Amino acid sequence: MNEEQAIEVYRYPGVTPFSTEHKELLMGREKDIEAFYQLLTLKQLIILYGKSGYGKSSLINAGVIPKLVEAETNKSVYFNIRLYAKNKEKKEPSPIEKLLEKLKENVLEQSFLHHAKINITDEFQLWYWLKNHQYASNDAAIILFFDQFEELFSYDKKEEIIPFAELLGKMLFQDLPHDFLEDAYQELWKAKEKETNPERLQALDNDISLLYKKPNIKLVFSLRSDRLSLLNQLTDYLPNLQQNYYELNPISENAARLAITQPAQIINEKFTTPEFVFEKEVVETIIKRVKNTHDGKIDTATLQIICRFIEEQKVWKEKKLSITGDVLGDITNIFKNFYQTSLSKLNKEEKAIASQTIEEKFIQNNQRIPFAGDHLKQEYHLSQTVLDELEKSTLLRKERDTAGRFIYEIGHDTLIEPIYEFAEQRKIAQQLKIQELEKKQLAIEIQNKHKELEYQRLQEEISKRQAIQIRQELEAQKLQQELDKQKQKEQELKNQKLQQELDSRKKITKIYLSVGVLFLFLIVWIYNLWRTTESEKEKVEQAKENAQKTLYQLYYQQAKTVKDNGDNILRNKDVETARYYYDSANVILEKIPETDSIATELKSELQKLLKK
Repeated sequence: MNEEQAIEVYRYPGVTPFSTEHKELLMGREKDIEAFYQLLTLKQLIILYGKSGYGKSSLINAGVIPKLVEAETNKSVYFNIRLYAKNKEKKEPSPIEKLLEKLKENVLEQSFLHHAKINITDEFQLWYWLKNHQYASNDAAIILFFDQFEELFSYDKKEEIIPFAELLGKMLFQDLPHDFLEDAYQELWKAKEKETNPERLQALDNDISLLYKKPNIKLVFSLRSDRLSLLNQLTDYLPNLQQNYYELNPISENAARLAITQPAQIINEKFTTPEFVFEKEVVETIIKRVKNTHDGKIDTATLQIICRFIEEQKVWKEKKLSITGDVLGDITNIFKNFYQTSLSKLNKEEKAIASQTIEEKFIQNNQRIPFAGDHLKQEYHLSQTVLDELEKSTLLRKERDTAGRFIYEIGHDTLIEPIYEFAEQRKIAQQLKIQELEKKQLAIEIQNKHKELEYQRLQEEISKRQAIQIRQELEAQKLQQELDKQKQKEQELKNQKLQQELDSRKKITKIYLSVGVLFLFLIVWIYNLWRTTESEKEKVEQAKENAQKTLYQLYYQQAKTVKDNGDNILRNKDVETARYYYDSANVILEKIPETDSIATELKSELQKLLKK
């Protein structure tokens, strides 16, 4: 560890278990540490169990192991072993191989076995390393702590679990292999025959005596209480397996107060933060918040999440050295912050998929629901990278089930409520957003409907105007037809009279001399008749002209009405619809000839409006 890393030491480890270096920080577990230590001095095999989040790993790492190291009597050599869940995607060591690799570590002093010419077969490896530790520690107890022992059952039962259980049984209940002892004894005897130094001879005698003494081996299996039934698979090989249990219960309220307040008061420059204090009301608020409402139990993992947040955010970043209620704020926000921080390490698309899956699938009926990793990847499209990141942040916890599958679930029950509340807030925000979009869409639809109705009204008005125009045109046509009929009648009458005139001329020709006077009278009469016909023709033309002016007057009134409607719409700031009305009025005015001055002024006004 470099100097910069050494500075970053927090008083509260947060969601990770306490390590051996945290022994001074583990508060409120003094009774459990002492009780378990005493049981360990008396028993050969102990099962440590408790609910997830109660601090089993922390008890061993920062409580029991430091006490073993500091003990003046009952000296021991310890190994903290984690088998880890098996990864089927790659080849990895078996539980036996992992145990042997661990035993090879930390041999403080090489015994004569290291130099002896002994054939160390696979069968003898375990005893070889155990005897090395026995010699190096002067026959101290050898304690093997198996943390999260439930991980053993993720391995193949026949090929890996049973051989491992058989090996543990041999360690506890069988004598040392005769062939191994014989080879070692021969090496010691040869060395003794060559030795003349009295002190060395005495040491060799002690080695020979210790050679035949079985190592004092103790096993501690630490696992979750809901996985205890898995141990039934090992009882054939470890008959006394279920005789000595130690249940780790949640800490009491008084212990929780110590766990909250005491680490903050430790004076040590190695810590990232200076000493700080919690106001009493804040301590009680935290305890009330983390205490289970059903049974009153306190989850230490939850407690550590809160305290770590306070240390990092309030003390380190905000420089607050007195934690009051105002400084603390809403505790629920701490867990929301933890949830959001865990998700913030994902990209936008991954975050959306992960948050939806966690909020809608991992929590149902206020309970954590586990899912197989393959199912999450296939059904919900969560990649292995995302699952690994969420597990690393401890938002999700990964374990293997008895079928060897990776199972993922929410890391702690205490995260259910803040995740649920965050999900509800997200849903409300989405609903509000949807409602806002729907509102805008409705406004657009209403506006479009208004425009459509206005357009329909205009069309109806235009249709009415057109109907009037058509009726007027029909009336004009009817009048024209009547005029044409009258003209035709007049023409027929004229033709008839002309024919009569011709007939009269014939008669006059025959009786030219006798009826001269009558002929003159007839000429006068025809002339008067012609004058009368021309007068009637002028009247018809005048009526036609009057009808045309009336039609142009109707066009003008229709265009003016449409233009006035456009003016009203323009006052309501609807420029687009107003322009439509002005265009319609202009089209109507085009039916009036330029020679007619009735529409000149109105056309000018429309041209100005359309240019704006």
